[in-house]
Amino acid sequence: MRRGFLRVTISIITFAVGFSAVWTTRKLATIQLGQIHVVVVETYLPGAKMPRFSPTGRGCGMGYVQGYETDDGQKLAEGNLGTDGDFRRQIRNAKQILERMPNYRNHSGYRGERIVIQNKTDDAGKEPVSILWHGRGDYWTFIDAPTLDLVLEFEQYLISIDYRSPV
Repeated sequence: MRRGFLRVTISIITFAVGFSAVWTTRKLATIQLGQIHVVVVETYLPGAKMPRFSPTGRGCGMGYVQGYETDDGQKLAEGNLGTDGDFRRQIRNAKQILERMPNYRNHSGYRGERIVIQNKTDDAGKEPVSILWHGRGDYWTFIDAPTLDLVLEFEQYLISIDYRSPV
């Protein structure tokens, strides 16, 4: 009986002391934060290497599109979009299918179809390359880049960051 009473008393005292410490710390932090001014300064040191791929913008709707730019100014995109029909239309409208893997395991371990296509000539006279992947469900993923080498390099970069946006 005395042990139980002692445990309950110690628990109540510990809770009260802990609660008081947290409350006091939060009050002090609030008072001090009012006096802090944050200034963000971005500096680029001579010789410092810029990241290879930098995010530029993101759009959402029936899926998402994340834009990127390379350190030499080339534009890339990755994302996912809805409906199987759009996936098939993208393949039908391609200039050439460069690679088709019907039972491909993606970076998350899901099986689906991976297709690398060369798109038709765009307004700038270039033929961009896309990697498409479609598993189960309505959504499919894509990676777009100006060249085959760049799209493959970008795919490896995305896998290394688990397709998480760096921003």
